[in-house]
Amino acid sequence: MDSKTSTESTLRWTRGVRHIASAVLVAVLAWGLPGQTLDATRYLGRLFEYWRWEHYWYGTTGLGKNYERGKQLHVLLFWTTGPSSSSTGFCTNDLGICQFYRNLSVADAASQMEIPLGSDLRSAFDRFREKNFGQANLPGPVQMEVDRLGSRAAPERKEEYASEETTVTLPGLDPPLAIRERKARPADEVAALVERVLPSRERAACKTHLLIPFYSDTDPVVPIYRESSAQCSHPGRTILLLRLSDGQWFMGATNSDSSPSFVKSTRSQIEKALMRDVDH
Repeated sequence: MDSKTSTESTLRWTRGVRHIASAVLVAVLAWGLPGQTLDATRYLGRLFEYWRWEHYWYGTTGLGKNYERGKQLHVLLFWTTGPSSSSTGFCTNDLGICQFYRNLSVADAASQMEIPLGSDLRSAFDRFREKNFGQANLPGPVQMEVDRLGSRAAPERKEEYASEETTVTLPGLDPPLAIRERKARPADEVAALVERVLPSRERAACKTHLLIPFYSDTDPVVPIYRESSAQCSHPGRTILLLRLSDGQWFMGATNSDSSPSFVKSTRSQIEKALMRDVDH
């Protein structure tokens, strides 16, 4: 092999090693550090994705100003067991808090308890659980009006929780997965969504314009922009918050021209993630 060929081979090999190393680094930043069980990795992934969704639509996360990309936290992660479990939380001395999310499948209020620095994390978790996790003392981004999509009672018995101590690295707050991948949803599902949010058409002159973002089955809510003409039963510009559950659309809170800044900012985020533009 001549020197030129040898040099090119070495360069290709070096680039390959760098590519693999970069991929490993990205995985570590996204999911924490090696050594986690599959369950811990799965629940951390769901919590991170919830924070990404929360940050994209509401500009913050449950950690507020304490969220710093790349920051390492030693945590006691805990979650409820069972096939349909969606509750998770953590305690960490690095922030001096415990947090609990009763249901990552809805835009629900989180619970938080401050802990003294240097606390035994498992003892802190026991105190948090015995206080019923503070009864959701952090404001949620939105409250759904459908009771069965709201908060679930947290299990009381310690045996109903699994836990693991681990070190995690907070990932970047990219847009949520559905917006990153930009995959169209099934046509019949979108048609059902459109039908659900259209105002009553008791007058033929009623005209409606809808903006629908990319969304996923696991998004806590799906914000929809609706602008209806004066001839409609509900005229004006409105943000509708819906939830997809078991193949059905449920209506949550609405924000109209009485909250113009929210309508304007949410419409801007929808336009950045626009999947469908509908005139009806």
